[in-house]
Amino acid sequence: MRTHSKNHHRTLALAILVIAGATIWLTAQASNAQDKATEADAPAACCGAQSPALGRTVRLEFKLEHEEESPRFPIVSAGGDFEVTREEMGPEFEHHLSIRGEVMPTDDKDVILVHFVASTGHSDVNDGHEGTFSATGSAMVAIGKELHLTDLGEAPLSLTAIAVK
Repeated sequence: MRTHSKNHHRTLALAILVIAGATIWLTAQASNAQDKATEADAPAACCGAQSPALGRTVRLEFKLEHEEESPRFPIVSAGGDFEVTREEMGPEFEHHLSIRGEVMPTDDKDVILVHFVASTGHSDVNDGHEGTFSATGSAMVAIGKELHLTDLGEAPLSLTAIAVK
């Protein structure tokens, strides 16, 4: 009879440990799910943590040199993320351009730090030509001076940062 009682107590103790372990595991899973839900609800940043403000507004003027044209893509920024997108479509062609990134201040008030991701793509049905190009980088950009950032295929991309008053 005593053996039966000891086995019963061992079984009961084991059951309590299993239930306690399962409770701890379920609590941890619920906590992880809540953390993930909170992360999913937060807006995604382009380039990392919140950028410090420049303390002024600048106009970022991107210029793409084509044989036929040199379109400009201006956007104002007081620091942080930026994005410029252009898409053109017709029955015989498609063209897209995307420039996004982040502007940050530097110790020199006449220079800003720009991180960028640029991509372009085009397709011409008539001549069967298709191409996509992309570049990622960063540069110290002096206010008021044009800076060549990259070449997207045969098209140089430059940036001029202009102080806005």
